[in-house]
Amino acid sequence: MSQNFVRKAILRGHEVEALAAYRGYTLKPLVELLRMRYRPARWDFGMRHLERDLPGPVHDELRELMFVGESVDLAPRHAKAVEWGDRLLTSAAAERPRVGPDPGDHA
Repeated sequence: MSQNFVRKAILRGHEVEALAAYRGYTLKPLVELLRMRYRPARWDFGMRHLERDLPGPVHDELRELMFVGESVDLAPRHAKAVEWGDRLLTSAAAERPRVGPDPGDHA
């Protein structure tokens, strides 16, 4: 839902709003997901120490998404970040340990 704020601001040409929304609604949650995957004990450290806490290639990819040179660069970076976040969420859901009995069990 919140990605709609970013998309609408981009489509309306509200560059400052779009960049602020991208940072708050896209990059911040993406960093939290990356931290949960690669450094769970520091999932809430925000943007601090990312160069130490993430593997080099992951940090490099994130860095590319962080730095938006021109307003025309925002939409493709946003799309990549959303796709990456979706992959991380799907992976986390698949790896999540099950709690409780299987719904099909009638013991």
